[in-house]
Amino acid sequence: MSSIEYLERAVVVKGERTEWSPTVKLTLASIIALLVISPAVLGLYWEMLLPK
Repeated sequence: MSSIEYLERAVVVKGERTEWSPTVKLTLASIIALLVISPAVLGLYWEMLLPK
C-alpha cells in the first residue's frame, strides 16, 4: 500500500468530512423538493375537490 492510500484511509478513519458525490446531492435535493412541494400540491388539490 502506498503512502497516499494510507493517508486517504487515515482521513476516513478519523471521520473527517469528505465531499458528497453529485448523485447523492441530486438525490437529497429531489427528496427535499418533494417534501417541500407536496403539501402545497395537496392543498391545491384539496381546495378543488371541496364543494363550495
